[in-house]
Amino acid sequence: MQTKTQAALEVVHFQSNAEVTDSQLIEAANNMLETLQSWAGFIKRELIKVSDNQWMDVVHWADSDAAMAAQENAMKSEICLAFFSLMTVSEEQMYHGNIVLTHNA
Repeated sequence: MQTKTQAALEVVHFQSNAEVTDSQLIEAANNMLETLQSWAGFIKRELIKVSDNQWMDVVHWADSDAAMAAQENAMKSEICLAFFSLMTVSEEQMYHGNIVLTHNA
């Protein structure tokens, strides 16, 4: 019996640095799009403003292997590191998991 690979989600809750404007953060996030799209398993990304300086970056991946590979690639990517330099983040604020249930409208 063949099992279906579960899609994976990466969620990062972070605070932007005090001197960073919303426009700067959004521009840096947009600059990453081509890079993310070039990595195997990328599905989509959403950047959510929670409140002043509080954000969530949500990336959908085909499976957990793709998510983990992307995490490693991001730490070597100048375009990703430029985005990361605008935020305060710790490992406790980054989550990876397999999507086990989805409901659509």
